[in-house]
Amino acid sequence: MKKSYTWVKLPPTEEEISRNADGSEFIPIGIVERLLERLDPYWGTERFEFKLLVLNGHPLVNASLELTVSYAGRTRRLIGAITAPVSPELDPNDPYVNSNLAATAKSECIKNAVKAIGLAFGQGLNDRLAIVTPEQKATTRAKYKPAAVDMTPDHGIQQTYNHAVETVNQELMERVRSVYPAIEYTGTKTIANAES
Repeated sequence: MKKSYTWVKLPPTEEEISRNADGSEFIPIGIVERLLERLDPYWGTERFEFKLLVLNGHPLVNASLELTVSYAGRTRRLIGAITAPVSPELDPNDPYVNSNLAATAKSECIKNAVKAIGLAFGQGLNDRLAIVTPEQKATTRAKYKPAAVDMTPDHGIQQTYNHAVETVNQELMERVRSVYPAIEYTGTKTIANAES
């Protein structure tokens, strides 16, 4: 008996949909994973990339991945990505207010990638929402005040900064300090005024 995949073209049920405070809708990752298992028990992800960035003083999370899924006699490689503000002061229910941004970003990438499969995975879910006007965007931006984020450099960043100080690479030191303003040299070499 041939397996039917027509269900991927049907919209999600009300029980599968969750809503954000702004009225936009999404399918939680647990449900998306269950649907993926139904479609292809061997689905998987590759090339997950995750970065924390600071753009104009605003901390952002940026991530992408490839999702591979096989069904209906073919294999698809889908790309999912997300760039979103890290904004703990906006809403305590914001998915980015947590201690595991990488896992959250990966979940969001998966949810964005699978939308290409069909309505069951959230394709077109928010198409009926009103378009945000430039005035509404400006009002939202005016309300947004980025939180002071204490970004502590990991071991690799610290080593990069130490090397930049030791080789007096001013450009690299400035780039690292633009993201980690409180970073200090922790190497063992005696350096004379290299950090100025």
